[in-house]
Amino acid sequence: MKKINIGKVKLNSPTVVAPMEAVNSEAFLRTCGYYGAGLLSTQAMENLNNQFYNFKKTRKDNKLSFQMMVKNSEEALNIAKEIESDVDIIDFNFGCPLKPILGQKKGGYLLDFPHLIRKIVEPVINEVNTPITIKIRSGFDDKRLTYLQNGKLAEEIGVGAVTLHARTVRQSYTGDANWEHIKKLKEELEIPVIGNGDIFKAGHAKYHLEREECDGVMIGRGIKGNPGLFSEINQALNGEKVSPVNRKYQFNTLYKFFKEQETQKLSLLKDHAKWMTNSESNAGKLRLEIEKAKDEEEIISIFEQNL
Repeated sequence: MKKINIGKVKLNSPTVVAPMEAVNSEAFLRTCGYYGAGLLSTQAMENLNNQFYNFKKTRKDNKLSFQMMVKNSEEALNIAKEIESDVDIIDFNFGCPLKPILGQKKGGYLLDFPHLIRKIVEPVINEVNTPITIKIRSGFDDKRLTYLQNGKLAEEIGVGAVTLHARTVRQSYTGDANWEHIKKLKEELEIPVIGNGDIFKAGHAKYHLEREECDGVMIGRGIKGNPGLFSEINQALNGEKVSPVNRKYQFNTLYKFFKEQETQKLSLLKDHAKWMTNSESNAGKLRLEIEKAKDEEEIISIFEQNL
């Protein structure tokens, strides 16, 4: 299996957990790491809060990336200097398509302004020792494709890797990811390019990596409810027979880590439990039962009896 280096950080697998709001809990990230993810990521954060101090505990057995979403270098430097000793990589989000974020001139809004991306990122690269990465989209829309320009800028100023979600901001999460964009960016850059978009099966990741269309893959919706996908991908990349991980086993693993969290919200456990039933023929019925569960024991019982 091909390894990937981001600056001084060596990843054991070319697989990365996408930053996902309301999904990337401490327990979920540790579960992803347990099943072989090469790099874990916090959700995109606009400031530091208690949630980060829970996230950083995942670093004990894994590599951890902190993703920030800011609009100026002052915000970026304040966050970066405080967290650099607690994370392995600092990542910048320049791809979020949500209207409230765009309205704040953050995330995907900045794709049209490479000079602002430089002004935000370059001072951080100069001030901290932690490798810096950026996540971008293909562009704001089909007429404003800026991924090559922004990717080359990132390499020029010393960014350690670029993740490209091969959709436009206007697309949000609809339509298909255009992997030709990722392939072209990979051809243009010397630094690692991580491809993101429509990785739902081990074969998808293997296909793109073996054709050298990217150096690594970032996975989001494909692992929501199925963090065991990382195990399948690593098996495929090692030329082994792919053995899917039973969802009940995945839930048991997540529940173990959930019980080790300082904050144990039943609603959070319910969310992950419901996502893990998505592949079942009676998923609707199971999700309803999970939602009605009064405690953790009832959720465990549902998995024991049905999966």
